[in-house]
Amino acid sequence: MKIENLKIFLTVAQTGNMHKTAEIFFTSYQNISFIIKNMEKELRKWRLLNGMLYATPLIIILSFRKYK
Repeated sequence: MKIENLKIFLTVAQTGNMHKTAEIFFTSYQNISFIIKNMEKELRKWRLLNGMLYATPLIIILSFRKYK
């Protein structure tokens, strides 16, 4: 997982909006969506390997916004 992708994830969580995040990182909404989906796939693989509990990045973002 790249540091840049984690920064994007945190920005989506803070802004609550993938379009705003795309503007901040000077990229497209589609690219932000692609990065989040890839993070979910990577976390699923990690969960399967380690038998850990798992929450998708999207669920984490929605939870973060709820308690903001």
